Amino acid sequence: MERPTSRPPSLISAQGTSTAAASRESFNSNISSRISHDQQVSIGERNGPQDMQAPSLNAGDDDPGAHRPVATDYPATSFVEYSKRKIDWIKIVADCVSILLPVGFVVFVALVWSLKGSRVIGDSHNGWQNAITVMATALPIVFASVVGRVMSEATRWRLERGATVGSLEQLMGSRTVGGAVMTVFQFQSWNLLTAALLVIWALSPMGTQSLLRMSKLQPGIELGTTSITYFDNSARSQLVDWSEYEYSPTSEPRLTAKLRALASLYTTVVSTPETLKQDTMDLWGNVKVPFLESANDNNWSNTPQKLSADRYSSLVGVPLHHAGQDSKTTFSLESSYMQLQCSNTTTSNSSWPDGSSSDNLDYGMLERSYRNFVSQQHIGTYLLPNGTWHGFPMQRNKSETTWSLALDRFLDPLWFGANNTNYTEFQKYAKGPRTPDFYRPNLFKNEAGIEAGPTRLLLRARCSDSFYAPQLFLTGNCGVTQRYIESRVTCARSTNTSRICSVTAQRPSQQVHAPDTISPLSFSIVFYYMSKEMTMTIGGSISYQTEMSLHYLADPGLNSMNGGSHSFLENVTDKDLGARLSQLLNTYYQLSQLSTNVTVGANETSILGPSVSVDAESSKEVNIFAVSDGWAGLCLVTCVAMLAAGVLSVVFAHRARGPETLGYVSTVFRDSKHFELHPGSDRLPAVELSKSMAKERIRYGLVKNKKGEKVLMGVAREEETGRVGGM
Repeated sequence: MERPTSRPPSLISAQGTSTAAASRESFNSNISSRISHDQQVSIGERNGPQDMQAPSLNAGDDDPGAHRPVATDYPATSFVEYSKRKIDWIKIVADCVSILLPVGFVVFVALVWSLKGSRVIGDSHNGWQNAITVMATALPIVFASVVGRVMSEATRWRLERGATVGSLEQLMGSRTVGGAVMTVFQFQSWNLLTAALLVIWALSPMGTQSLLRMSKLQPGIELGTTSITYFDNSARSQLVDWSEYEYSPTSEPRLTAKLRALASLYTTVVSTPETLKQDTMDLWGNVKVPFLESANDNNWSNTPQKLSADRYSSLVGVPLHHAGQDSKTTFSLESSYMQLQCSNTTTSNSSWPDGSSSDNLDYGMLERSYRNFVSQQHIGTYLLPNGTWHGFPMQRNKSETTWSLALDRFLDPLWFGANNTNYTEFQKYAKGPRTPDFYRPNLFKNEAGIEAGPTRLLLRARCSDSFYAPQLFLTGNCGVTQRYIESRVTCARSTNTSRICSVTAQRPSQQVHAPDTISPLSFSIVFYYMSKEMTMTIGGSISYQTEMSLHYLADPGLNSMNGGSHSFLENVTDKDLGARLSQLLNTYYQLSQLSTNVTVGANETSILGPSVSVDAESSKEVNIFAVSDGWAGLCLVTCVAMLAAGVLSVVFAHRARGPETLGYVSTVFRDSKHFELHPGSDRLPAVELSKSMAKERIRYGLVKNKKGEKVLMGVAREEETGRVGGM
């Protein structure tokens, strides 16, 4: 049987033959220049005859588009061998970008998450927020690029291994989030692949939102430790040091000046308004220590936030040096104060309501002991017998006062090298290791077997409102004890940038101290000045109605100074007298310890004198990075999914061996029977094939045959097709 010689009519019209031929010749030349020799298909090189050539589309054929049946004896092609491909730098760059960009997002999210709970320094939060905004803007763009690429490469890989048209359309249609949704409705494909694609694309907007919402500013507390230095209010009174100025023509003016300054400070704090006296700090910013209510309980007791003026042990506070000025600090402060328990407080027209007289008051021994101390003549014997009131009377040789103090028990002078003790031995003793403890209760801190009996203080005061009014006297008998307190102090900065310190809790001191019956008043030299000078802060007969100390005993607000009561001390109770007189004694004594240093307050350059340094807990209000674990976790899942997509795109791109055939215009005419392509063009990547035909004009329409009839619908060169519908 002979091979038929007839051929189907040509699809190319006669008038377009020359033009089409020229176009084909140009196209084939362009294709040939892009296909190297090592990209040619070797057909049958291994199993077929060596002289077998691939049939040419143009060699000796009148009609390149004619159908040629394959003979039954035509040798089969064993396989198509692709030569080793060259390095595609564009693909390598795309691979690197598909992995490195998602890695950058993963690292960025991890860094933001690691900021959780950390302190914001300066404007670092603004910097991070700007970075988050930029990354949130870039995330959907990068996500679409990476996931879109993996969809394309996965479709290509599956196509080479065989897959259903539906699954390929799902993958190709899901290169954008909108395309993924539209593909589902167009193909009505509801399966696991559909769910997976929708979940993947849903991560893009969710990841963007989670990145924007994961971090914010939040107030927090930064804990730490710092050092606090405070004045040791058990220090020796400067009255002891000033005493050497007395009875010296050249130094006595210095003593007078210092005592006047002390009196001025005392009257200043006593005369302040009651609201300031109720404050937790004094006029100069020193923290005030309240009286401890339950002195027998070793447990901490909270201090009320609002205290009355007479609840503080002194109107003068303890100076502090703050190491951390901008933080809240809490520390323990050891302090001590004198406390009086008064009884038999009476008002009568006699200064000795019990029928005794001023003979019971001996101020001569107190004066002589003071002179012996000042002149350092520790020869001879002087006595301050217990049970006898020692002090100064209200009526004195050169002056007169409206109130007086007396004490009935002092320390034995033997403790100071007196009473027939050789002065040389006293000097050795004074220069010993206990010298700093001289004339303060700490001298007896480590002594055992000390017999210190109860000490009592006597107060006598004129309480008439004028010099011409009938005489009326207030008498109070008070027991004196020394209290050692541990206070928990909290200091914080207020809105006006000043520091506010207050005692928040108290308990008895847990350290070793001298017996509580020994107080600073037990030292004769200290009591000498306090009983003499404290009662003379206003001084003389002019102190009627103006002696603020007495008016303070009646009312801490000093309202009685403007009243018309005949006896402004008539209603003072034992409790009032004990608390308020204790407060006045502690105030004067503490001022004698500090002198003018008290006015410096908490200034870092102030000189505290004897001081104590302790560790303090500091807590500072700062802004911290607050990171939501939920949003951060969702954002990290998005970035990890994007990274996985980038890795898979690289794997699929290198696992697929054939050229890209999907998603390009060249796919339309690659295997079209209406195009005559150069052999080997089927192996060109879709991009290369499209680039080779970039200037070719194509059209979808009715393809004409040689007779000029429009017989088929398809895509061909523009000159070979007619418009659809004649348009």
